[in-house]
Amino acid sequence: MEDKEIIKLLERRSETAIEELSNQYKHYCMKIALNILKNIEDVKECINDTWLSVWNQIPPDKPENLSAYVGRITRNKAIDRYHYNHAQKLNIEIVSIFQELDELCSPQGIEMERNEAYLINLFNRFLEKEKKINRIIFVQRYWYANSITTIAENNNISESKAKSILFRMRNRLRSFLEKEGICL
Repeated sequence: MEDKEIIKLLERRSETAIEELSNQYKHYCMKIALNILKNIEDVKECINDTWLSVWNQIPPDKPENLSAYVGRITRNKAIDRYHYNHAQKLNIEIVSIFQELDELCSPQGIEMERNEAYLINLFNRFLEKEKKINRIIFVQRYWYANSITTIAENNNISESKAKSILFRMRNRLRSFLEKEGICL
């Protein structure tokens, strides 16, 4: 079923909407959540929470890209679940993934002067200037939370090359953000 049809079902509050949504995006959302949570029971709960959020948010929301919309909700639900599960203990791997970017987007430097939409626009402008393979690697790491090993395997490159690409991109991103007036 097409995304537009699923959105129409959601707008009409049809009970088949969630079933169609699940048929279309369950595996995609499970992959996102599993990369963050590493626990299938938490992933299943996260997916159910995603479907509920989509049900509650459409309408009034009318996303242009349903896969990105449900992917973002899933990712946020998984991160929330991760924080809940690890309030006392930290999973160094997941924390390190997000700390790589935290240095560039520290709350002290941007919290008062920039809003989320502006930052999204900046990230999109930065990524548009990058080579396709670099964009893919960046998104695999910082959106899907894939490991360096998985990124290397998915892109037929060595782990050291994947690390190098990400390191250089973070440096270029830092320079780009500074040129845009964001103090880091």
